[in-house]
Amino acid sequence: MPNRVTKLVREIQNSGDEARKRRWLVGLSAFTMLIVVVLWLGYLNLTLVNVPGGDTAAAQVQTKEQNRGFVSAMQRGSAIVYHQIVGFLKEQSRATNNFEIRPNTGYHALDLPAITPREIK
Repeated sequence: MPNRVTKLVREIQNSGDEARKRRWLVGLSAFTMLIVVVLWLGYLNLTLVNVPGGDTAAAQVQTKEQNRGFVSAMQRGSAIVYHQIVGFLKEQSRATNNFEIRPNTGYHALDLPAITPREIK
C-alpha cells in the first residue's frame, strides 16, 4: 500500500495538468480538515462530560441530556459570554465621557533658556 500511495503522489507531481493537481489539493485538504474537526469534536465531547456547571447564566440553560456533551457545553458557554457582554455594554452605557487632564508637574526641561514674560503690543 505505501508503494501505491508513493506512486500516486509522484504521478500527480509529475503531471503537467494543473487542474488535476488543484483537485487533489482541494480534496485532500478538505478530507484532512474533516478528520481534524471530527477528532477535535470527539475530544471535546469526551472531556466536557465531567465539567460541572458553575455560573448562574450556565444554570439557566437546561438540556434533556442532563447538561452533558458538546452541544450543551457550547450552549452554557455562549450563555455566559452573552451575559458578560451585556453586562459590559450596560456598564459602558452608564459611563460618562468626562476626562480630566492634569499637568505633569514633575517634568523639567533641560538645556532650554528661561522665557521671560513681556508685554504684547
